[in-house]
Amino acid sequence: MASLASSTATGAIEVASDEGIDGQGSTATYERMKQDVAEERHNHTRRSTRDDDERTHDVRTIFKPDIRVLENSDEEKGHWCRVCQDQGAKTENTWFMGENGLHTAERTLQNARLRGLMPNHMAVPKATVGEADDEDRPSTTLDGFIKKVPKWSRQGLLDHIVELIVSDNQAFCLVEKEPFRQLLQYQRLQTKDSEIPHRTLIHKEILSKAHQVEAQLKGLFKDLPGQVSITFDAWTSKSYDPYLAVTAHYIDSTPDKPAEWVLQSKVIGFTVIEGDHSRANTAMVIIRVLNRYGLLDKLGWATSDNASTNDKAIRVLARALNRKGHRWLAKQRRGRCFEHIMHLAVQAFVQAICPNPAFRKRSGNVNSLSDDDDGGNDGGNDDDDDDEWLNMDDLPDNDDEEAVDFEPGDLLGKILALINQVRASPQAKAYFAKVCGEEGLPPLELINAAINKFCLVADVSKQVPKLRNKNYSDFAISNAEWEQLRLIHEVLDEPRAAQAAFSSEKYSTVWRTIPTLECLHERWEIMVKEPKFAKISFAIEAGLEKLRKWYKAVDDSDMYFICLALDPTYKIEYTKQNWDNHRHQNGMVAFRKTFDTYAEQYEPKTTKQAVAAQSTQITISRGYVSAFARRAVVARLETEKMLHNPRHELDDYLEAPLEDPDKITDAIAWWGFTVSNII
Repeated sequence: MASLASSTATGAIEVASDEGIDGQGSTATYERMKQDVAEERHNHTRRSTRDDDERTHDVRTIFKPDIRVLENSDEEKGHWCRVCQDQGAKTENTWFMGENGLHTAERTLQNARLRGLMPNHMAVPKATVGEADDEDRPSTTLDGFIKKVPKWSRQGLLDHIVELIVSDNQAFCLVEKEPFRQLLQYQRLQTKDSEIPHRTLIHKEILSKAHQVEAQLKGLFKDLPGQVSITFDAWTSKSYDPYLAVTAHYIDSTPDKPAEWVLQSKVIGFTVIEGDHSRANTAMVIIRVLNRYGLLDKLGWATSDNASTNDKAIRVLARALNRKGHRWLAKQRRGRCFEHIMHLAVQAFVQAICPNPAFRKRSGNVNSLSDDDDGGNDGGNDDDDDDEWLNMDDLPDNDDEEAVDFEPGDLLGKILALINQVRASPQAKAYFAKVCGEEGLPPLELINAAINKFCLVADVSKQVPKLRNKNYSDFAISNAEWEQLRLIHEVLDEPRAAQAAFSSEKYSTVWRTIPTLECLHERWEIMVKEPKFAKISFAIEAGLEKLRKWYKAVDDSDMYFICLALDPTYKIEYTKQNWDNHRHQNGMVAFRKTFDTYAEQYEPKTTKQAVAAQSTQITISRGYVSAFARRAVVARLETEKMLHNPRHELDDYLEAPLEDPDKITDAIAWWGFTVSNII
C-alpha cells in the first residue's frame, strides 16, 4: 500500500493549499477544521452519556444531553428537559446544568406534581409498578432493602483477604501485622487468632486459585471457535527486574446467549525475563505462554509498542510457528500500539521546539528514540537489543534530577523549570497559591497574570526562599511567549484528543487507527499552512515526519483495513472516498482473501449422515403431515447449501445501507446478533 507521505498519489489526505500561506485558503481550511473539532466534542459528549446503561434509562427518558453555545461563544454542557418541552415551557426554562442538589430535585418533582405532570412509566421503579394495584398492602419483609450478610466462615475470610491482597497489590506479610489482625477481631469479637490465616496459607491459596483460573482458561480456549490475539509489553520493576506481560484478546459468548458476542481480555502471562533481552529470548517467553494455554494453533495477531526488539521477536515467533506447519506472516500479523505512535509524534514535536537537553531528558530519553523508534527495519545488528528493554519511561522518577534550569529561547524549558522550582519549595507553593487567590484563579491553572505576578514579587518576598544563580523574575513570561505557549497547547491538543478516543473506550478500536492517523496528519498539515502557527511550523513538520513513518508501518498490516470494513457504520465507504482506487482495491483483495480463509473452515459438506440427520430433524419437528411433506425438499436444501457461495453474504453486507452510528456502539455485539439471524 502507498505511504501517507504522498497524499496526492494515495488520496488519503487532501488539504486545500493552492492559495499559499499568504492567501486566505489556509485560514478557511483551518476554520473548517475548528468546526470539525467542535462537532466531534459535541458528538463525544452526546455518545458518552451511558446510552446503553440500564441504570440511567429512566433519566434519559426525561433529559436529553447536549451542548449549547452561549452569546459570548462559550460552550455550556447540560440537558434539555423533554417533559418541559412537551408542556410548551419557554426554551430558557427547559435547560438544566445538572449541578443542583437533592433539595432542588425534590422541589422540581413537587412543582411537577402541582402542575399535574405525571412521571414517565420508565422512571417508576419496577417494584412500585408491580405493587401499584395494592399500595395499602403492608410490607412483610425487608429482604429487598437490607443486604443479607453471609454467614462467617474461615474460608470466606480467607477468600476476602486474598482478594484484598491481589487487587490492592499488598504484601503477604500484611496478615502478620498486629493492627490488621486486631481489626479483624474487632469486626467479629469471637474471632480467634488461630482462625486468621498467616502468609504461608495466603501464598498457598493464591497459587491454588491461580491454577484453577489457568485450568478454566485452558478449557475456554480449547473450545473457542475463533482465533486469539495477544498484546505484550515489557515492564521494569523498581529493582530493575524485567518482566514480560502477555494478554489474550478474543470474542466469546455464553452458552445460554450465543448471539451476545463480547470482546474479552485475560492476562495469561507475567513472566520474569531471565538472561539476555534478545529477540529470541522474548519470542521464547511468548511461545511458552502460548503453548501453556494451547494457543499456538489459534494465534491471531500480536500487538506491542514499536521497539525494534518487539519487531524482531515477532519475526522469530513467526519462524517458530511456520516450522510447525502454520502460515503466520510477521509483517501482516504485527499490530502497532497506537498510543506509542502518538507518543513518538509528540516527542518529535517537543524535541524540535525545545532546545534544552535537560527538558528533553524529562519528556523522553534523548538516546532512546533511536532504540524504540526502529519502525521494524530488518537491517541492523540483532545483538543491539539490550538497552531497549530498560526504557527510561519505565524507570522510577528521581526528583533530584528534575530540570530547574533553561536556556535562552527555551519556552517549554522555562515553564518546566518554574514548575519544578515551585514544587521543590513548600513556601514557594504556598505563596504561589496565595498569589492565585489574589487574582481569583485556581492555583492549578497556568494563567499568565498569576505567573508573572508571582515571578515579580517572589524575589522580594521574605516568604519565598531565594534561588541559587537565578531570580524568579527570570521565569516571567512575556505576552509573545504566552501566545506561543497557547499555540503549542493547541497543536498538542490534537494528539491528546486522538489518544483519549482510544483509551476511554471499552469496545474494539482497531478500526479507528487509519482514520485517526489520517485525521491527525491532515489537521497538523492545516496548522503548518496556517500563518498564526508560522513560528512553530518547523516543530509541527517534525511531528508530521514521525507520523508519516509510523503510518507506513501501520499500512503494512491488512488488519486495520479489515477491521474498518467490518464496522457496519463505515464498511468500505471511508476508503472508497478518501483513498485512490488502486490502494482501495488492494485493501479489498486482502479483505476478500481473509474472508475466503474463514469461509473454507465452515464450508458445508453433503454426506449420508448429514442427510439422515436432516431427515430426522424434519420428522420430529412439525408432526406427521409436515414431516411427510418436507421430505420432498430435503435433497434441494442440501443442494442449495452446496451451491451457496459465501461471497454472496459478504457482497450483501457491503451493499446493504450503513448502520446508524448513534445506535451501533459495539460492532462486535452487532455482528453476534447479525450472524445469529443469518444462521
